[in-house]
Order: sequence, then C-alpha cells, then structure tokens
Amino acid sequence: MSTNFPEFDPLRKQLSRVTALALLLMAGLYWYGTHPDMGAALVFAIPPLLMSVLVWIRRPTANLFAGVLALLWFAHSVMTAYVSPQHRAWSLAVAALCVIVIWSVSWVGLKVRRAKRRL
Repeated sequence: MSTNFPEFDPLRKQLSRVTALALLLMAGLYWYGTHPDMGAALVFAIPPLLMSVLVWIRRPTANLFAGVLALLWFAHSVMTAYVSPQHRAWSLAVAALCVIVIWSVSWVGLKVRRAKRRL
C-alpha cells in the first residue's frame, strides 16, 4: 500500500505515534482505574500496553489488531459507563481514547481509498 501511495508515509508515521500514545494512556487508565483488582488490571492494562509497543515498532498487523481491540474496549467502556455511575468519568475517558485509536488506525486507509477513486 505504501509503495503505491508514498505521499501517505509521513501521515502514517504520525498517526502511528498518536495510536501508540492513546494506547499507552488507555493502559494507564485501565491500570489506575482497576488498581484494587489486580487480575482485572492485568487483563485490561497489558493488552493496550503490548499493542502500543507493536504499533510503535510498526508491525504490519498491529494497527488492525489495535483497531479491533479498541472496538471491544469501546463497547466495554460504554457498558461500564451506563451501568456504573461511580466509574462513568473513567469509562468515558477510555471510550474517547478508543475513538482516537479507531480514527488513527483507519485514517490512512480511508485516504488511500479516496485517492484510488480519483485515479
């Protein structure tokens, strides 16, 4: 994909940094939001931390898996915000980070798709 559209490579690098940063923030929120329950903290904090490392080193499928997992985390955080009022602010912050991750992993693909339509 990048060989056909090299003009998107700088954008792809910037969006990978945004994705990695959002995943790191999400891991921190999960770690501190579920801190008393160590099992839940490990289950929810370790995957975004690992995904941020994989996105940062630009593994080919890392953006795909980060986007899919962000969809799952988004659904979970919206459900938590709806069910538990004491966790609402934390859950909505995680949902916002999930939207940032989904947007950043999808943006270059959408730009390439629009560029192909123009050709």
